[in-house]
Amino acid sequence: MAGLLLGQHLGLLQYLVDKVLQLTIHTLDHPAPIPRFHNKHYEVQGNPSSVFTGREEILGQLKRNCLPAECSNAQYQQQEQHSQKRFILHGLGGCGKTQLCLKFAELYREKYWGIFWIDASSEENIQRGFLNISKTCGLEDDVRAVKIWLSNVPDSWMLILDNADDPDLDLSPHFPLGNRGTILITSRNPDCRIHATAGVCELGRMEEEEAITLLLKTAGHEDLSDEAAREIAKSVVAILGCLALAIDQAGAVIRQGLYTMEEYRKVYSRRWKELLNRKSVQHGGDYVHTVYTTWDISLQMIANKGGEAARDAIELLQVFSFFHYNGISEEIFRRAWENLKLGRHSEWMRSNQLSLVRQESATWDAGRLRTGLSLLSSFSLISRDENGFVSIHPLVHKWARDYLNSSDEERTWTISACSIAVSISWAFQTADYRFRKHLVPHIDSCLHTYEDGVFHIRQVSEECLSMAQLFALAYGEAGRQRETLQLLETVVAAHRRALGEEHPDTLGSMHDLAISYSEAGRWQEALQLLEKVVAAHRRTLGEEHPDTLGSMHDLAISYSEAGRRQEALQLRETVVAARKRTLGEEHPDTLMSIHDLAISYSEAGRRQEALQLLETVVAARKRTLGEEHPDTLLSIQNLTAFEYAD
Repeated sequence: MAGLLLGQHLGLLQYLVDKVLQLTIHTLDHPAPIPRFHNKHYEVQGNPSSVFTGREEILGQLKRNCLPAECSNAQYQQQEQHSQKRFILHGLGGCGKTQLCLKFAELYREKYWGIFWIDASSEENIQRGFLNISKTCGLEDDVRAVKIWLSNVPDSWMLILDNADDPDLDLSPHFPLGNRGTILITSRNPDCRIHATAGVCELGRMEEEEAITLLLKTAGHEDLSDEAAREIAKSVVAILGCLALAIDQAGAVIRQGLYTMEEYRKVYSRRWKELLNRKSVQHGGDYVHTVYTTWDISLQMIANKGGEAARDAIELLQVFSFFHYNGISEEIFRRAWENLKLGRHSEWMRSNQLSLVRQESATWDAGRLRTGLSLLSSFSLISRDENGFVSIHPLVHKWARDYLNSSDEERTWTISACSIAVSISWAFQTADYRFRKHLVPHIDSCLHTYEDGVFHIRQVSEECLSMAQLFALAYGEAGRQRETLQLLETVVAAHRRALGEEHPDTLGSMHDLAISYSEAGRWQEALQLLEKVVAAHRRTLGEEHPDTLGSMHDLAISYSEAGRRQEALQLRETVVAARKRTLGEEHPDTLMSIHDLAISYSEAGRRQEALQLLETVVAARKRTLGEEHPDTLLSIQNLTAFEYAD
């Protein structure tokens, strides 16, 4: 303890001697001094890149929040502040956090008596960083002594804790006590915000114009205002997601003459892994990682934690790599779990789900899912908005898929596709329609993964056909007719080959295809297919089976669209009577048939009967479906139009 106190006293004594000498010289040379700070210690990891570009708004925020107030006395002492200034910069690896700190330190070096840099990636590195400060400042070789000394230094200092990415590492014990000094923290972990007293900034993509300028600078393009060059650069920074490190690497490739900017854009889709692993070395900055190695380190840190949360996090990231990179909802996994629990899918479908979805439990464990998501978020590999939707930077999205080997890739694709498919149910409440619409970009991403289409990778299985029908439902509701027809034609052809013309599954897929033909305006094909389905259903299932009545209902629609209105009316009367007997007066299918019968009555000039039926349907749908259900709104619209026509 005596040695510790002696070290502190010697350090402070040396500091005071230096200050007396500075003040004496200053007084002699400047009888009417203007207060200025004098930088004595500048211990940072390197210079900012010579092509550092933009980030003016964030630099301004740092200036406003972190600079010490200049004092009005000749002591150069820092003006009293209520608490230690701690500013947090967090964001994805490669977004430029370290470079921003280097630039701020360079710009405002003379505002601080001392600027010190510590690698905060581990406890050991932090300890080593404080010991380096002790050597620089002539203190005892003791970490605690350095912190106490900083707590008592009256002049302004800034401590930069860089790469504080480990969510299990508590930074607070490493802050010098008291209200003095400024601490700037960079991290991939947004939870570091808890330490902020002077501000927080999430560093994301560069602004497009700044990104273009950075690319031109790193590529060695002299005329930064060249409109033609900026237009080409615009397309390059777009595919790189305006990520600073990726732009830096791209510029280096172009500057070295490996590709022109136009060639880089064209070759990127084929050689992006190689391009994103090239390191730039010629324009300053000491960042040692490429885009990909930066994220490899994050994933390895997660894996090293072990345990259920780490396994879930890695599995989630891999599955997300086959989804669209924006708008990933927790609801996908909750609905998948619920549908499996209801026994709606095969054991194969169950086996190809995330571990957290396969779990046998009485209730859905949202906490387990969110724990995995939080771990990914703590390394900024994903971000979550206030509604719980997950998004991933496009380059992280590419990297996460590329991280998989070929066998893992196919396995993970299967889990991704099955997760989406199993989350879809044949339910038609407002929330179901909304959910399926939200899934369409994720279905697109899954199906576009393989050039020949997923259902041609191997021999088509019954499970794949089931997925195709579920995806077709979502596509059909989104108005994506081409994709809907492609999927359903594949299913019908496979069912005919494997099961025969009159198997229930074949007839079901033929029915679905006929509806899609109708929605695409291919009325004649729809009518011919539905006539076959109705005839087969009557033979195999009977007149009043739900599937028979469903196909009769849709055949009536095709008759009406083909101008065969009398046949449509007669068929609808038959269906309404049968559905009332078998399903009840207010079943959604019954109400749908009554609604269509009202249209037929109106077309036949039986307006009073049509009006009565529409009023019945509107009242019943309001009771059973709600005021804002699409079917309710449709019937209200038709009733209003009918009344207005009168």
